Amino acid sequence: MKPTYIGPRFVAFNDSTSWPRVGTDVEWQARYGDVDKLTLASFVHAFEALVWLPEKRRNEVIRQLRATAATENEAQPAAATPADQAKGGGGG
Repeated sequence: MKPTYIGPRFVAFNDSTSWPRVGTDVEWQARYGDVDKLTLASFVHAFEALVWLPEKRRNEVIRQLRATAATENEAQPAAATPADQAKGGGGG
């Protein structure tokens, strides 16, 4: 099962399901910022779905979401650490 589309917050699979991307800032936005209710509801639904999915399917979804996140993280420059920021430098 490979993703057919990777959007800003979701990964769509060829079996007509979509799952929230790992590593989005939705948790932070829900706590301290502003996140729309539809996005928040989709994350809650995804959690509930993972709990009730058969183990084999759940593991497939999680494996592919992790692989997608790892691929995206490899393409991103390293983030600046607080020490780098204090020195006026960036990451990468």
